[in-house]
Formats: sequence, C-alpha cells, structure tokens
Amino acid sequence: MGNRHSANGNKENQLVGLLGEVLTKEVFNVKHKFTNGFDGGFDFLYKNKKVDVKTMGHHPKFTFAQATTTNFINVSPASC
Repeated sequence: MGNRHSANGNKENQLVGLLGEVLTKEVFNVKHKFTNGFDGGFDFLYKNKKVDVKTMGHHPKFTFAQATTTNFINVSPASC
C-alpha cells in the first residue's frame, strides 16, 4: 500500500483512494481483498458491472470533522 508510481499521488492520496474503495465496497456488500499490482482498470465487479471508485480528499480551512471527501463511481458493463 502506498508504493505506487508518483503519478498515482503521494501516500496520503493513495490512502484516501484506498479508503474510498474499501468503504464503497462495504456499501455494495463486496469484501475487499488486498492485492499487489495493477487492478485491471476497475476496483470490483457488481451485478456484472465493472466499478471504478475515484476518491479525492479535500482539505478546507475548517476542522478535520468539517472536512469532506468527494467520491465518483464509474460503472461500466463487465464486457468492456
């Protein structure tokens, strides 16, 4: 974890992405499995659809409790 190429963000960016992925999987009742290497371009399959979670940390000038995180989920047919 956190050892990807520099183009994939720093360790904090990667942790935010991992948290977004794991929590989104929880919502969809999909168990997370830690693996090394490329994920094939998507994070998990759900009802024969590829799901790719994009997460971005946001650090406004507020307290940590007021900070927000924005998630984007891309869903495409599994045959893509």
